[in-house]
Parts: sequence; structure tokens; C-alpha cells
Amino acid sequence: MTKAEHILQVYCSLPDTPQRTRRVAEIIGCRPEYVRVVARQRFGGGASEIDRRYRQSPLGLYIRNEWRKRKYRNDPAFRERKLKSDQRWYWERGGREWRREYNRQRRAEHRA
Repeated sequence: MTKAEHILQVYCSLPDTPQRTRRVAEIIGCRPEYVRVVARQRFGGGASEIDRRYRQSPLGLYIRNEWRKRKYRNDPAFRERKLKSDQRWYWERGGREWRREYNRQRRAEHRA
């Protein structure tokens, strides 16, 4: 087990208190700054709590979607990769038969 994995294991096992980082550092034998960095990078997907909240907010999602649309329009290589990915996703799920079943379910939901 690496030091980072050990930090995450201890970090997740302790209750969420203001002293959690300091306690983990004492248990592991390292600096609290290192614990904070490891927890932010590994536990939070590389983002701080406020960054994660912003990305899930309506404004954050809107900006991300606008960025994707602009990239799709202006970058031919990105567009090709996206089309191939979409086609692969479609055929992995059964192609036309999957689409027919999906449409049947949508119509049934709409009628209900």
C-alpha cells in the first residue's frame, strides 16, 4: 500500500471534523499539507469541494456545455472523435433494436 493510499484509507475512516487533516498527519507521520493535497487530488477527483459544487451548478454545466458545442463546431478532429464514439456507443447497445425499444419506452412514458 502506498503512502497516498494509506492516507486515503485513514482519511475516509475518520469523521469529518476540522481537525481530521491534522489527525491523519499525526497517524501517518507526515505534514498536514501533504494530507490535504492527497485528499484533494485522489479523494475529490482533483478538485476542491467548491470546484466540484461549481461544476455541478447550472452555471457550471452551462459553461461546460457551451465549451463542448464551440469545440464541436470549430475542431474537426474533435468532431470526428465524437461521432466515432457516439456510433460505437450506439452499436454496442444493439443498434436499431436498442433504438426501437428506447423509443417504445419513451412513447409509453409520454402517454402515461
